[in-house]
Amino acid sequence: MSVTVQGYDQVGNMALQGVFTDVANLKLMLVQDMYSFDSAHSLVSDVNGDELYADGGYATGGKALDGASAMVSGRSFTSPSVNWTAFDTAFTGVIGHAILYHDGSFGGVASPVLSCWTFSPAIGINNVPWAFSWLNSTVYKISEAV
Repeated sequence: MSVTVQGYDQVGNMALQGVFTDVANLKLMLVQDMYSFDSAHSLVSDVNGDELYADGGYATGGKALDGASAMVSGRSFTSPSVNWTAFDTAFTGVIGHAILYHDGSFGGVASPVLSCWTFSPAIGINNVPWAFSWLNSTVYKISEAV
């Protein structure tokens, strides 16, 4: 399996404006494999038509990043894993992407999308718990140009 991480066009500017310090409003949404990443997408409404169906343990809008910490230590934003433990026999889905977004208005944008993780091949889920883990717990890091 490979994972491709891509930021939407606005993520860098929003990071500099402090979107990652508004931890209570950051969420991870699971999207079906039919979605095609487009860096020009800016709103959650651009992607939620391909969100997993809300049944069998998945709720519309995804899950909040519980325990996430604001940008600290080298301007990195970190978060523990996001867990879906209640997938049941009613849930069958194919997860093609996980999309990080801000739930609510930020910087004049209503529910902006920030980053997309694309799974290849897509992940089939049927009646099992599932967790999304960040590499070294790092969700986003601002780097300075050298």
